[in-house]
Amino acid sequence: MKVICARVISLVKFTRDSTDKTPQGGRVSQMDVVVRAHKEATVVDLHGRLDSAARWNFKAIMNQCCLNEQDHLVINLQSLSYIDSAGLGFLVLAYIRFTGLQRRMSWVQPRGHVKTLLDKLNIPAMVPIFATEEEAFESTTA
Repeated sequence: MKVICARVISLVKFTRDSTDKTPQGGRVSQMDVVVRAHKEATVVDLHGRLDSAARWNFKAIMNQCCLNEQDHLVINLQSLSYIDSAGLGFLVLAYIRFTGLQRRMSWVQPRGHVKTLLDKLNIPAMVPIFATEEEAFESTTA
């Protein structure tokens, strides 16, 4: 991962052995989140799987970002390998909440399954999605 003019604010790991089970018998998700400061925005890097098992942990991070971070939040999806409907729904709700606070949110670098899903659901018509972080930083419409 390339870090440009940034310092890491926090690294949150939600990884467990893939054999772990939730109390309801479901699988425990594997996701890492890195929140880093950039002079233009706060960047949240997602790594792994954003699914129903990981969304509550991610929700806590997004709530903190809504309270404390800069006017522009960039969600980097480059290392997000999987997203299900619960994870996508939460990302969209986080976008609506953050922009409702008169702030900007951009998503960048979706790949593979994640990009295919976003395109099929026409998410780019609602959420600004950029190919690079630099494009998101330079954008005034995000």
